[in-house]
Amino acid sequence: MLLSDVALVLDGTENARQAAWMNQTPAVIVNIQRQPGANIIQVVDRITKLLPQLKSTLPSAIQVRC
Repeated sequence: MLLSDVALVLDGTENARQAAWMNQTPAVIVNIQRQPGANIIQVVDRITKLLPQLKSTLPSAIQVRC
């Protein structure tokens, strides 16, 4: 089943007026928030462990910074 079989798929941004910048460069910002009762050390350790996997799926021109 394709997404287009059940939905209208549009290529574009949801909000063209919203943008993120880092050091005057367009950026994608990922904001991770702690959930009530979560162990912050475990969350940080898990994210740190997953970053190399994330980086390996991105084009080499993309920089991932913490």
